[in-house]
Amino acid sequence: MSDEDLLRFVQGKEVRAFDCLVQRHHRRFYQMVYRWVLSREDAEDIVQTAFLKLWTGKARYKEAKKARFTTWFYRILYNQAMDHLRGTKRQFVDIEDTALASDDDQEAALAERDQQQLVQTALQSLPERQRVAVSMVYFEALPQKQIAAMMGISVKALESLLSRAKTSLKQWFETRHVEGGVMHYVG
Repeated sequence: MSDEDLLRFVQGKEVRAFDCLVQRHHRRFYQMVYRWVLSREDAEDIVQTAFLKLWTGKARYKEAKKARFTTWFYRILYNQAMDHLRGTKRQFVDIEDTALASDDDQEAALAERDQQQLVQTALQSLPERQRVAVSMVYFEALPQKQIAAMMGISVKALESLLSRAKTSLKQWFETRHVEGGVMHYVG
């Protein structure tokens, strides 16, 4: 059954259809929102709130517009995340714990975690809209046209956000030097 078919049942308060949509998409939506807000707890809250809006009818899918469920729901998540980010200006990095399989893997896993933390710190330095644009293009691999529609901007404006983000990230990395997993400021 397609997402759009399930939505019709959700609008009729069919619990099984709602559960199916949540199970089908929760992890993907959570991962995407996590990259935007850089907090596990906040990402979970945002995704749950968005799904709650779907269930209660506060977020109403309009079949006439012919949008895919995911495109429509991305917009809800984006708005929810931007409202959250405007309301809280917390500046921290929340890295998921890396499970270590064995002593042999420990060094590689720690290096991977350090690299992830460095990338997240760099992304955190970007303005909210640039961070969202970068994560949707490079981590979610969504089409630019879809991202622009979700963000309520033109494709040209999205390209401009990405260009500014790339410039900022390049400058951010150029002012730092990483040696032995430790970041040092240059200059």
